[in-house]
Amino acid sequence: MVATKLELANKILLEIIKITELDLKNIKVANHNFVLEHAEKKSELLKQFTKAKSDLENALIDLCAANGGKDISELLSKDEQDGLKALRINLQSLKAKNKEYARYALIVRDFFNQMLAKIMKEKGMNLAYDDNKISSEMILKIKA
Repeated sequence: MVATKLELANKILLEIIKITELDLKNIKVANHNFVLEHAEKKSELLKQFTKAKSDLENALIDLCAANGGKDISELLSKDEQDGLKALRINLQSLKAKNKEYARYALIVRDFFNQMLAKIMKEKGMNLAYDDNKISSEMILKIKA
């Protein structure tokens, strides 16, 4: 029971990592075609992972309770212990990839903010949030 729940949690987590790696490759080459699709897919996978993780936690709690509160390491097989280690490694990997992606996302955001500020300055417009005179058409209008 624990082994199948571990396997499912790891499988979902690996799929999230795979999508995140694709996102990293895409952001590096400014390919934003799959951003929304990947965001939706990752959101769904995160819901699935949260449920799988909760089911795993409940199975581990039940296992301990059914065995008089013995230490979890005594109750799990070698494969189950390896599955828990893999889960920890996968979570750390996802954390590192998410940090890297966040750095790139901030760089892209800063680039576009600087570009917008330059355009606004050239057009004699104020970039302040309370300047209601600016419409999206004014921002995107290109002089021919």
